Amino acid sequence: MAPRFLLLARGAFNLLFGIGLYVWLQGQDAQRFAPGGTYALIDGFLGLLLAFALRGSARGRWLFGLVLCDGLLRLLIGAMIFANPGLQQMVLGSVFVHVLIIFACGLLGLGGIVYLLVRRPPAGDPSRGAVGPALAICIFTFLLGVGLAYGLLGAAQVTMLALYALLMGIALLYAGWRSGAAVAGPPLASP
Repeated sequence: MAPRFLLLARGAFNLLFGIGLYVWLQGQDAQRFAPGGTYALIDGFLGLLLAFALRGSARGRWLFGLVLCDGLLRLLIGAMIFANPGLQQMVLGSVFVHVLIIFACGLLGLGGIVYLLVRRPPAGDPSRGAVGPALAICIFTFLLGVGLAYGLLGAAQVTMLALYALLMGIALLYAGWRSGAAVAGPPLASP
């Protein structure tokens, strides 16, 4: 699949998830709903597809490692939440998952920011346009970790996830819209 299509699909999923979650929250008890597992699994799967599409693109290959780590971490978190459905009710298990998600968001966000600032394409390279949206996504991910670290629970935590998904969706849709020729360049030649 083309990286542009996957960016747009991942952006649309994030945007629709964020809007749906926010609308759902208006009339429901947020404590009874744990959307993080579903969100992390689907977004992680789309992230992995995007990573492998970028790996096969001459202009998008520089982002492969960052997108691969992002997709794998999201899949791991989503799988862990799904494998242990009662985890939120167990104090120790809930604390462990919470700390793991905070650590993953912080590491992925800060690591991504450093990676993008060090490994960005040179001036004049058409794929340099992907740096801005990717940097925004890393900042959003880091801020999600910081927000979770401050102990926002219940409705505030779910609202923060909805806002994060909305911002991610906008950044990914923007990247997909701008990436027509920038990221989706010609496929790599086989060695």
